[in-house]
Amino acid sequence: MYKQSEMAALMLKMYAVNLENKALILEGKVPNSIPEEFVNIHTAKLTDPSDRNAAFKGFSDFYLKTYEQVTTTNKDSLSVKHNNTINSCIACHKTTCIGPIPKIKKLLIH
Repeated sequence: MYKQSEMAALMLKMYAVNLENKALILEGKVPNSIPEEFVNIHTAKLTDPSDRNAAFKGFSDFYLKTYEQVTTTNKDSLSVKHNNTINSCIACHKTTCIGPIPKIKKLLIH
């Protein structure tokens, strides 16, 4: 029986929140602050612990930074800031776990 890792569960939550953010932005609204649990990206158990390396840390830090910019920006640049956040996810997944990339791309605002 498959047991989901802490990181997989966290990333599913991140996906759901970013999907909500996309809807808010398309309505012209600014998303709320970053959920506190997102900082767990630094500590959540991975399916393969060896994936937590310097690159992963860098991508994680960058994701949190770009996400924070979405919640503190003016409405004019919301789509760009949101897409920067989503592209940070895609960039990380290109290095380790490529499977979710098509799903993640659906979060981009075109």
